[in-house]
Amino acid sequence: MLMHKLYEFTKQAEHQNIEEVTALEFDGDGGFLMAFGSSSGKVLIYDLRSSYPIQIKDHIGDGMTCIEPTGTINDICVFSDSGLMLLALDGSQIPSYFIPALGPAPKWCSYLENLTEEMEEGAQTTIYDDFRFLT
Repeated sequence: MLMHKLYEFTKQAEHQNIEEVTALEFDGDGGFLMAFGSSSGKVLIYDLRSSYPIQIKDHIGDGMTCIEPTGTINDICVFSDSGLMLLALDGSQIPSYFIPALGPAPKWCSYLENLTEEMEEGAQTTIYDDFRFLT
């Protein structure tokens, strides 16, 4: 059945100009949902009991933020119901990113909320922001 779904997806990908499958993930609960990610930025979510995708999302466009790590991303760990994520790169360090728009910080690192609030407060305008200086 899985091979049949991959075949169907490949046929639809040819029709919709989707380049290639770059990610594949199954849901953790019942195992009936499967998501394909493509190199063109599309995500197709399937119910394995159906021949057609439940939802197609296009991830090309205005992004929320841009993460540019120093190496190749091998894996990503997003903490559920939070805006914290860890990246597994080629190097030995694991960079962490906190995006408050995605969700709150986990309870075990709640200090991140305070840091982002301080950063927002620090972005106040000064009196000379609207002036032009001639030299």
